[in-house]
Amino acid sequence: MKAILDRCMERNADCTLQSAEEMKAHFRSRLVFADQLFDGQPFSMSSPGVTIAHRPVAGIYDGVMVVLDELWDRREQLQARKVDIQAAYGQLVEKHRESGELTGSANTAADIRNRIGKFRSLFAQFI
Repeated sequence: MKAILDRCMERNADCTLQSAEEMKAHFRSRLVFADQLFDGQPFSMSSPGVTIAHRPVAGIYDGVMVVLDELWDRREQLQARKVDIQAAYGQLVEKHRESGELTGSANTAADIRNRIGKFRSLFAQFI
């Protein structure tokens, strides 16, 4: 993970202020959408709607944010299927709760790709 983040920083080390502002707006729009899609509890190991303390999980953050960015042009379709997405998300979380696959405890490039793939499959059902 560290190497991936280092390469990202190297690619963007000389970005302009305007470019940085554009990236900031891009990032925030996806984050706001994730928050809306999951009723204020994105990136959690809790099923949506469960009223326990919400604690975001880095591994889930990676997968959800990458896929929401990829599907940005289809966000209205996703929003329309919000309840179904939340149900499928809850099932995914339950299925992988004990394995650590979604938590980010495994952080090799293959682990990250695997996590992102799980979220691609999840969201693909609803577009």
